Amino acid sequence: MSITRTGLLTIALLGCASSPPRAAEGTTAATHPENAGGERGHRHHHDLPAAVTAYHDVLAPLWHSDAGAARDTRTCEQAATLGERAAAVQAMPVPERAQSQEAAWRSAVTQLVGTTSALGTACGATPRGDIAAALGAVHTAFHGLLEPLGQGHH
Repeated sequence: MSITRTGLLTIALLGCASSPPRAAEGTTAATHPENAGGERGHRHHHDLPAAVTAYHDVLAPLWHSDAGAARDTRTCEQAATLGERAAAVQAMPVPERAQSQEAAWRSAVTQLVGTTSALGTACGATPRGDIAAALGAVHTAFHGLLEPLGQGHH
């Protein structure tokens, strides 16, 4: 019996889909559940530090929902939580995987905190600021945070 490349790929994909990834000690596995079928081209993020996963868990459902007034409202409802979680990321030690890129890590954390703060400011403005643009900046900053962890945005 011969197995083709397509068959091997199918087996590999089924194996990945059949069980959740194991998280390294001190980390959790974060995924974009909305993208289980590969929608929007996002890959799953695995074995992130717990504080990064906690941030992601709030950001992902906002980012992956349809743009518009309803998403803007939900985003502003979660702005304070994102701020708290960004502060937790800032307070954590540099992750072991990012130690060789400590300056890049710290810069990425500064960007995440700054864009998250700007989102909160946009939400609190009267009239409300451009929430979609602010959320886009937060999303970009989050993926910048993944680079020093070796899990950049592909």
